[in-house]
Order: sequence, then C-alpha cells, then structure tokens
Amino acid sequence: MLKHIIKAELIALRKNLTHSLTNILGLTLGITAVFLIFIFVRSETSYDKHFAESEDIFRIGVEYTFDDKVDLFANIARPVGKTMQDEFAEIEAQTRVLGVNGLFTHSGLLAVGENLIKSDQIFYTDSTYFDVFDQEFLEGTAATALTQPNSIVISSSLALRLFNQTSAMGQIIRLDDQVDVQVTGVIKSSKALTHLPIEAWVSWHNGARPGENGRWLGWHTYTYIKLRSDANAENFESKIPAYYDKYMKAPFEQFGGTARILMQPVTDIHLNSDLQWEAYPNGSLSNVYIFATVGILIIFLVSINYTNLATAKSIQRIREVGIRKVLGSNRQSIIMHTAVNSLLVAVVSALFSVAFIYLLLPFFNQMSGIQIDTTTVLEFWNVVFFISLFLIISLVSAVYPALSALALRPTEVLNNRSSGSARRSVIRRVFVGLQFIIAAGLLFSTSVVLKQSNFIANRDLGFDKESAMVVSINDTSVQKRIEFIKSEWLKNPAITAISSSEEVPTEPLVQVLADIKELDGSYNTTGAEYMSVDYDFLQTLGVKLASGRFFDEQFGNDADTKILVNETAAKLFGGTAAAIGRKLAVSTDDDGNPIDLEIIGVVTDFHTISLHSLIQPIIFVVTESPKKLLVKLQSDNLQTGVDFVKKEWDSFNSSFPLEYSFLDDGFKNLHKTEANLQQLLLYFCVLIIIISCLGLLGLVSYASKSRVREVTIRKVMGSSNQGIFNLLIKSYLIPVLLALIVAIPLGWFLMENWLNNFSYRTDIDAFRAVWVVLITIAIAFATVSFHTRRVSRLNPVKTLRHE
Repeated sequence: MLKHIIKAELIALRKNLTHSLTNILGLTLGITAVFLIFIFVRSETSYDKHFAESEDIFRIGVEYTFDDKVDLFANIARPVGKTMQDEFAEIEAQTRVLGVNGLFTHSGLLAVGENLIKSDQIFYTDSTYFDVFDQEFLEGTAATALTQPNSIVISSSLALRLFNQTSAMGQIIRLDDQVDVQVTGVIKSSKALTHLPIEAWVSWHNGARPGENGRWLGWHTYTYIKLRSDANAENFESKIPAYYDKYMKAPFEQFGGTARILMQPVTDIHLNSDLQWEAYPNGSLSNVYIFATVGILIIFLVSINYTNLATAKSIQRIREVGIRKVLGSNRQSIIMHTAVNSLLVAVVSALFSVAFIYLLLPFFNQMSGIQIDTTTVLEFWNVVFFISLFLIISLVSAVYPALSALALRPTEVLNNRSSGSARRSVIRRVFVGLQFIIAAGLLFSTSVVLKQSNFIANRDLGFDKESAMVVSINDTSVQKRIEFIKSEWLKNPAITAISSSEEVPTEPLVQVLADIKELDGSYNTTGAEYMSVDYDFLQTLGVKLASGRFFDEQFGNDADTKILVNETAAKLFGGTAAAIGRKLAVSTDDDGNPIDLEIIGVVTDFHTISLHSLIQPIIFVVTESPKKLLVKLQSDNLQTGVDFVKKEWDSFNSSFPLEYSFLDDGFKNLHKTEANLQQLLLYFCVLIIIISCLGLLGLVSYASKSRVREVTIRKVMGSSNQGIFNLLIKSYLIPVLLALIVAIPLGWFLMENWLNNFSYRTDIDAFRAVWVVLITIAIAFATVSFHTRRVSRLNPVKTLRHE
C-alpha cells in the first residue's frame, strides 16, 4: 500500500511541477537559513565552555572612579591574583596574562633561522596558567613548562609552521629579534573557541617589571582565578570588598579615587563583556538574540507558507479526495496520501538544503565573522538539529492539510462545497497577516541598521583618515633612523606628509591618572587617555587646533615640559581658552612630587575608537620612542606610494617584515560587527519577504479557485472586470495593511533600543516607516494581482458550463 501511495504522490508532484517547485523552494531556503543561524548561535554561545570546570573560572577586572569619571577595565593591577589566592581558601589557582608587546598588544615576530612567523597570539603568562586553563601537552609538562625565564610553550600548529613538524621540544626561537627563548612544551592545537586565543605562551619572568608586586594602581594585567569545586561564587564575591579595603583602598584614596573589583565568569566574557582594554574584540549578545529570533520566525513562516500552499493545492485535488471517500478509502489512507506528499516535498527540500549549506558556508563565514568548516557542520548536535528541524517542519506542514482532507464530506466535495470554508479562510488570512508583520518589521529594522551604518561610515571623525598608511616600526635600528626616513620619503611626490607616534586612532590608548593643578596650588586627580606623538603628527592627521599652538621643535622644551589636550579634556579646566597655560601631572619625581606639564594647545575632539564609546579626555606628549609611521599618500597615486614604502623597507634589511594598514580600513574593522549584521539582515529580510510572498500566493491561489462561482455570478449580474478585480484584491491586501499597523510601531520600539547601544547614533525618521509601507504594499500587490486579474476575467459561459 505504501509503495502505491508513494508512486501516486510522485506522479501528482510531477503533474503539478510549478506548485511543487514553489513548495520546495520555500522549504529549501527556510531550512538552509535556519540551520546556518543555528550554527552561528551555537558557535557564539560555546566560547570557553570546553575548559574543564569552566563554570569555576573567573576573570578579575576593575572599575575606577576618579573625579566622577568611571572606567571599567578587563584587567587589574599585577599583585591582585597572587594575593587573592593567599587571602582566600576558595581559590584553587590563579594566573596572569599579558600581551608580549604591551597589555593588549600581543603581536610578535618568531624567527627560526630564516623562517619568520608573525603571530598576534603571543602572551606572557604565569607558570600557573595551565592550572586554570587545562591544555593537552604533546611534549613537556604543565607543571614545569614555564617555571624558568626564556621558556616558551607553543601550539602544535605553530610548531608545524616554525619547524615543519609538531615535535619542537628544546628548540630555540628568536622573539622579536630581542631574546632567544627555548621551547619547553608543545600543546595540541584545538578548534575550540575562546575569548583569549593563544598559540605561544612565554614565561612571565620575561614580561615582569621590577617592583610589580607592590604596584596596586596601574600596570594592569589580565588576571584569572579558578575557584574550588565546593566554593560558592556568590559568597566568595561578597568577600571581595573587604579585600579591596585591605590592599587597594589606601593607594586609590591617595590619588582621590575609588575602585571596585569586578568578577566575570569566563564563559560570559565573549558575549557579555565590553570593557576597556579587552585583548580581542568580543561578540554581541544582542546579535545572537536577533539572529535566534530571525531563525524562529523563519521556521514559523516556512511552516505557515507550506501549509497555505498545501491547502491551496488540496482544492485542486478535492474531487480526488471525495471519490476516494465514496469508494471506501478510510481515514488512514487519506492521511497517508497527504502525509506522503508533504514528506516527499520535505525530503527533496532537505537534500537541496544540504547542498545550499555547503555552497553558502564560505560566504556565511565571511558575513558572520565566524569560521565554520565542513567537519563542524557534521558535529553531533548540528546533525541532530538538522534532522529535528526537518521532522518538525514535515510534521507541522502535513497536519493541517491532512485534517482538512478528513473534514471534507463526500456529498459536499462532489458538489464543490466544503464545510467550514469561511473559518479556514479567516485562519489563512491571519497567518498571512502574521507573515507580513514579520516581513515588514524586519524590513523596517534593516532600513534602520542601514541608516546607522551609513551614519557611522560618513560621520566626521575629526581627522582625515583617507589615504593614511600606518607602518609598524618594531625594529629598533629603524626607530633610530626615523628623522632620516621622514626627510627621504618626503622627496617622493606620492607622499604628501609623514610623521610618527606610539599610538594611532583605531587602537586603544593608554589610560593614565592625571593630577590637575588647581589655581590654589592643590591637585585634583582625574582619568585620561595618553597619546605619544611627534611634533607633526596631529597636523599630518588633519586634526584642527581649537586654541593655543601645536608642538614646535623650535621652542626647544616642548618635549619635556609641554602638552596638548583635546576639547573634552579642556572642559575640566573651564573650556578651550581657559585651559591654555594650566598645568597637570601624569608622573612624579623620585621624591613622589608631581611633575607639572603646561598645556600649550587644545585640539578639536576626534574619535580614536568605535562610535560605541564617547570621546575621552586625551593628553598629547612628544614621543621619544615612536612605534608607528603615519604616511599620507596622494589619493590618486595610492599604489605608487605603497610600492615605494615596500621598496624602501626592503632596503633596510630589517629582521621584521613590513607591516602596514590604512586608517580607513581600521575604522571599518571597528564596526565590522554592525556591517556584518547589516548584510545578514538584508539577506534574511529578502528571504523572509520571498517566503511571505509565497504564503500570500498560496492564499490567492486557494481563494481564486474557491471564489470562481461568486465571480461568475457577479459578472452575470453586470459587474465589470475592473470592479471584480478591485473587490478581490481589497480582501487580500487588508491583512497586509493590518500587519503594517502592528509591524511599524513594534519595529520602531525595538530599533530605538538597539540604537541606544551607540554613543553616537542616528535618529529614526517617519520616512523609514513610509518607505517600508510603500514597499510592502507594492510587493503584496504585485504578488496577488496576477491571479486576481486572471479570475476577474473568467468567461461566465465556460464557468457555468463547468459548474
């Protein structure tokens, strides 16, 4: 019997190929999109969960408050981890992690003979690191690997790149052309996701500072603790304020500030932490919620869409069902026919979805910012989800048509009447309305995201980022030739200006405590950012002067006693004019007395990081050891300038390969999450609109066939084709209009909350709503007009003869 049913339904699918392909297309797109969304959500929520007892691992951060300015840092002073372990029996292990070239600067050059490998995952760590974060050692042991200076542990993938084999125990590596380190361990590389990816662990002894164990303010490091399995995290956290009072309160009060120690579960960091000085950019919990919601909505839409199409199709087979009932077919047989038809469509759709998933995976990786390969797709829970998704959609899509078929009475069927048609018609219209609430809401949300993205891309950052090439200078021999390089490179017409600095925009700036000297001689401490530049850097960057003057080498002592500040910092002194001549200190002499620096100029505010953050007070000093070259190139001769810099760098015979980037690319990367969200939302928006239109098409198809007799009678009674068309299309567009009334306010509310995540944001205007309404109505009208106009033009004579 089953074989006969399958054969009959295959014939039915082939006879109605257009309808079948429409069904298959909708299901294929839906299953593909939902599965990719599931992979994204599962990936984003899996960070750091692979570590043993990950629920007991916490990162210790700190909140600073100086002069009502609050800063939250992802790191803390160096003595905290060790003293906490000594103080609290609940702590099983602790470790410190520090970028090899600064707190959050973890890029370095590894050299083995002529083989040079650049890595941005190199950190100094305590020997206790592996007590907190378990790793699988292929060579060496966790207990002894980092106990001695000049020792390094590397991942097996890095060992393969350096030595062409994973065995590297005892080998020597040159680090940043400054120190030789010996491999004391090789760790098996893992694809598991973590907020702090490391592939080279260097002994803490190499990154330690003299006197660091007594420095409770500043000199930050990433600090992690692991609580004992029987410890209660909430009880432990309640003891931290007493620890602060004992060790840290006095140093902070000395500078007129306070602090609060933060305790973050390591598994929450990737999605729930946006603190200053994060080692790597974190993900966005709101984006995870957005895509999870979109995935659920797509499942809902696909099921409704398929149900509507299947029901519309059942009208064409109504006589077949009636005849089957007259001939004695039982409930089981009718259900089997309907279920097999649905299952065949679902199976074909699932097979196409598998092909689509593999084809779209590279594109989806690029858009989402995650890296998923084919082996990840085949992981157990991913396969389980795919099969479950297939079964759920198949079941939901088959139930309603099967129940509709069972409800038909043979006499009504053979007379072309069906009971409950009005009720079912209302249900179908409600379903279409829900589809367009989702489609219009997402279309409105996407338009707001596009507007915010354009706002970010076109906002005046306060400096000229175009054609600005940033060259890293890690080689000390090159640093000593900076002035010569400037003068020589400026002779090339492709280069318009060149200067140097220790930091550039797009990079987090160093945070310092600044002591403002009041008019009465007292000092008031505040927090500020610190930027070391050469005499011409701000002019090269295109920053404007608000008052005073820029640094000038002709004055002789600007490098030692003078500073510039931005407008935000000048507000602390009463304004741009009032700040000139005022003094502040960022360091002390050997006796602990503040070293006063005079403000000689105030520059206009400019953004140094993403627009999620407000512009902070910035202090500018003249650098003595620049690490960056800012090279302004002719915009119409860009490649010539880049080629010249490459050629000149090669002539230095530096151990370090040329590293360069462009400021405009750097700012794009800062907002890459929003750009990816924009692209993916746009594609999902198009997909949902397609699915919604297919659902509306199902309603029109069904209604067109069910209202043939009504249209015929109206035409006999004298109604015109246009009059009937207007009557029919009005009934189809009403659910769409009602959907817009709900969707626009809902979308407005949700996007206002999303925009509040930005310190600098656009506004939602009424034009967005009008634009979405017009687009949605146009799409709906185009979808229904073909079928509706065809019905309105039916020949009454032929129709009555058929009836």
